[in-house]
Amino acid sequence: TCSCADGWQGPTCEVPACGGTACPALPGYSPGCNTRAYCEYTRTAPTEPWHADDVWIYLPPGTLEMGTPQGESEGLPVERPLHEVAIARGFFIGKFEITVRLHEACETAGACAAPAVDVDHTASWGLSRSANGRALHPQNGLAWNEAEAVCAFLGGRKPTSAEWEYAAKGPGTHRVFPWGDGPYPECGVQ
Repeated sequence: TCSCADGWQGPTCEVPACGGTACPALPGYSPGCNTRAYCEYTRTAPTEPWHADDVWIYLPPGTLEMGTPQGESEGLPVERPLHEVAIARGFFIGKFEITVRLHEACETAGACAAPAVDVDHTASWGLSRSANGRALHPQNGLAWNEAEAVCAFLGGRKPTSAEWEYAAKGPGTHRVFPWGDGPYPECGVQ
């Protein structure tokens, strides 16, 4: 009998399926089905508080309509025309943004540099750090390459534009926002 506590690595363990997709193995993580019927992975043996922020979602292959339709006022000209993009291979994507405590763990491990204060984005709020009570906030002040370092620390990489849009909006037809064509984002919209 196999308890599958090792993350479905044993020969007699049954691979779970979510929404008709078999959950591939991710060493060190245990899969389960989330509320949207996607395979969701948490650490098998969490030992640090930041491990709770290290959650992955598996997105199976599929297609999406990417970009903005001609004539729409939304989006930039570079996003036109609307076109279909095939995601040929499934991929894992982090469920959460990079949290402060996760980034600080990366710094402690020597894999990441401390974020710099970005005058345009952090001047009014300051740099989010555990010391100022923002351990669970997204880490601000990161440049592109700094975000790549965190992804590498976790054993991953940054998603492509198509992968990110596929993850945000899901497969199928074009939507203006991840939640649909409205309401327009503003305070109070969840």
